[in-house]
This record gives sequence, C-alpha cells and structure tokens, in this order.
Amino acid sequence: MTHPLFRNVVHTAWNKGAPDVVKCLLEVQKDATSFNKKVFGNIFVKKRELERLLNDVQITLESREDQQLRIKEQVLRQELNVVLLQEELLWRKRNKIHGLFLVDGSWAMETSTLEMAANSFQKLFSTREDIDLDAMGHFPYPSLSTETCQKLVEPVTSEEVKGAAMSSFKAPGPDGFQAIFYKEF
Repeated sequence: MTHPLFRNVVHTAWNKGAPDVVKCLLEVQKDATSFNKKVFGNIFVKKRELERLLNDVQITLESREDQQLRIKEQVLRQELNVVLLQEELLWRKRNKIHGLFLVDGSWAMETSTLEMAANSFQKLFSTREDIDLDAMGHFPYPSLSTETCQKLVEPVTSEEVKGAAMSSFKAPGPDGFQAIFYKEF
C-alpha cells in the first residue's frame, strides 16, 4: 500500500471483478501478490542491501567530504525509511494466528476451534472469585463533569465509528484484508 502505483493495481483489479465484490477482492488479492513479487521482491534482502550501501557511503564520507555522496546518503536514507515502514506493515500483517495444533497433533484452522481456544485462555487468565472493592479502604471515586456527561449522550458520528471499529492493523478478516485496505481504497 505504500507504493505509489499500488492504487492503480487495486483499481484495475477491482474493475476485473465488478460488480461482484467477492470476485473484486479475489482479483485484488491475486494482482497485489503479483505486484508484490515483481516490485518489492524480498523486503529483507532489499533492507540489508540499502543498509550496506548507506554504510559504505557513510564510511567514505568520514574520510572525505563530497556533495554528491551527501545527496546519495540522503536518497538512501529515504529509501531505507520507506523499506522500514514496509517491513513494519509486513510484520503487523503476519501477527495473526492462522491455526493451532490440537492435542492429537492435528492442525485446526476452523473459526469455532480458534474461538474455543480463545475462550479457554480467557477463562484460564481471568479472575474466578469476587473482588472486595473496599478491601483497601475508602477512595474517592472520580466523577465526570456535566459537560463530559453531555458529550457521552450526543449522537455518534460515522467518523467516530470508523475510527473505533476499524483499527487499521487488526488481524485480517476471512477475506485476508486488514481494515487499512478498506479505509484506503
């Protein structure tokens, strides 16, 4: 998504599948994968190469001042920053549980199985006893101002809903797309 030509890839792919949204998403997924391989390749190799080039330029600049090398250093820094952002987005995308190994050694990817596991962990790490709120004595409870209370009952705007419900980097849905894709395109 950080590449300037990616918007065109999405637009072209979307039009191939129109008017069926599911087909559109499949086309985008297919074309985005192809675009990624052709344009980005292995982002980790690209990062290492940029770091090596930048290091070489900086070592040369330590021994002699050269305006052309200073410009090259700036360009390499900018390219490296873009690659670092892309790497961060890649790691966020990979931060997802795709499945679990069950006790019998089988691999489970079904939503119901994953939800059951999540519920088990929630029960395991949640409190099971009532908590005595007065155990530490009396503490004054903070209160809200009249103005703040009024804001709580005001109608919710669509921007607030989008901001709260669609965190950009939550795990992808069943279609494989994170919320940032829908926000952007």
